[in-house]
Amino acid sequence: MTIKGRRSFASHPGKLNGRAVLSEEQAIKIKLSCNVGAARVLGESFGITKAAADSIFYGRTWKHLNDLKGADNE
Repeated sequence: MTIKGRRSFASHPGKLNGRAVLSEEQAIKIKLSCNVGAARVLGESFGITKAAADSIFYGRTWKHLNDLKGADNE
């Protein structure tokens, strides 16, 4: 169905997503400064969960930031 243009949603990465809690600058700060054990503290300071901070750090979310320094974390 995607080939025929019937995809029901469009990709809106990062702050273009209407449900985004963080700005791109905040996600970059988490991506570059997060390490094992620091996700909880960073999450609390940005108002997100430890799991959300981990997901940014490991590239599961905000995937368009994966080419930044520190993106090869896994």
